Amino acid sequence: MKAVYKYPLIKSSKIDTNTIFTVKMKKDAKIIKVAIQETTETLYVWALVETEACEEVRTLAIYGTGFQIDHPSETLTFIDTILQNGGQYCWHLFELYRKVTVPVPIELATMEDPTPEN
Repeated sequence: MKAVYKYPLIKSSKIDTNTIFTVKMKKDAKIIKVAIQETTETLYVWALVETEACEEVRTLAIYGTGFQIDHPSETLTFIDTILQNGGQYCWHLFELYRKVTVPVPIELATMEDPTPEN
C-alpha cells in the first residue's frame, strides 16, 4: 500500500548551509515536498512510500543561496528549495549519492541457450 509519510530533518532555527542529514526512510521513498511547518518550527520532507517496504538511510544536504557547495555536482540530486522567514533565507535541499564502483570480471562465463525438454 502507498502512503505519504512525513520525516523531520531539523528545527528551523538550526538550519545552516552545508548541513548534512541522514534520514531513515522507507526504501525507494519518493520525496515530494520539503517545507518548514510553522506550527512545529521544523523542516520536514514528505515522501510517497510503499508502506510495506523495509527502511534505508538516505543522506541529504542543505545549502544556502550563494554559498559554496562542497560536494561534486555528479553526487548531488536537487530535491527542493525552501524559503524561510518570508523569503529572508533561501535554502536548497539535495540528496547525496556515493559513487559505487563495481569491478567487472575479465572473463565472463557464457551459457548456452537452454533447450526445452519434450
